[in-house]
Amino acid sequence: IWGTDANSFGRPITTDKIATFISDIYRSCFLIYQQDVDWNGVTTRRFGLQPKDLENATANPNNAQYYAFGPSGLENTTAAAGIPVFVSFPHFLHGDSRLVAAVEGLNPNEAEHESNLDMEPQTGLLTQAHKRLQVNYQMTDKSFPTTNPNDIALAYSACANISLLINTLNSVPAIAAMNITAPNCTLSVFTELFTCFGTPVDWNFYNGEIFFPYAWADENFKLPDSDADDINDSLMYIEDFGERLQFWSLIAAGIFFVIILSMLYRGHLDMLARGQTVWHAYDNTLAPNTPYKRKNSRGGDEGAENVLSNPIAQHRQGSGFLEGQGSAPFLQE
Repeated sequence: IWGTDANSFGRPITTDKIATFISDIYRSCFLIYQQDVDWNGVTTRRFGLQPKDLENATANPNNAQYYAFGPSGLENTTAAAGIPVFVSFPHFLHGDSRLVAAVEGLNPNEAEHESNLDMEPQTGLLTQAHKRLQVNYQMTDKSFPTTNPNDIALAYSACANISLLINTLNSVPAIAAMNITAPNCTLSVFTELFTCFGTPVDWNFYNGEIFFPYAWADENFKLPDSDADDINDSLMYIEDFGERLQFWSLIAAGIFFVIILSMLYRGHLDMLARGQTVWHAYDNTLAPNTPYKRKNSRGGDEGAENVLSNPIAQHRQGSGFLEGQGSAPFLQE
């Protein structure tokens, strides 16, 4: 057993297949997405039962576990119900054409006989549902019991012989003491029954095996139309909140980007104010220790001479460097 009872589902509904357990047919099935449906301005998703779940084991080998060895379109519940009962869609919808042809008055159509349900995907709320199933009885060849008209005379003769035998035995004193009474051979009830069974009948059932519909039912549910406005307002609020959150998230990301860019630019200006740039590290025209004078904020020299330390350009023991104009030194193999 797996799946829900189809009264509620988790949210949001994004899959095209949902599992449900149908107690009427004693098994689990998948409901398959069919189409979107507009319900008073609310877009719902419609799911329905798969016809292949009622196919026989030849067409769908997975149904062999449900004893589906008859015509397609029937769910065999004999083992569970204890009587030869088969469940189908009303009027044998999606069933074997022979099932419909065997019974007069059937006219299957999806609009009236299909099982489906609609749900709002964001909330998982069930808005309407129809579970339409039909109960059918398996019927085989039957004939009314008949008797031979001569059987009545034979019964009277047998009764008379029994009476004669008892009268003869009663002539023996030892048996007479037992008070055995001879039967009354009027046999009125017997005569009426044998006369009835001896009358020819014309309603014998010789149509072969058929599945006769007993009844079908539509178990349904639908939310009031007034609830659609409340659901629509809630969904609009959620969607509006999501859009606003996305908008302000982009604004916040832009502000942080500008702040980071400003910090980097300010750091670059500070380095320029000290007479040093990041490009010194990649300029091999400068010696590893190059004297320079620090600039003040007005562009004048402060008078103090410092040595520019370029760690990348420093000579390293045991390594040779390939130097290129305008680029960082490269380590030779």
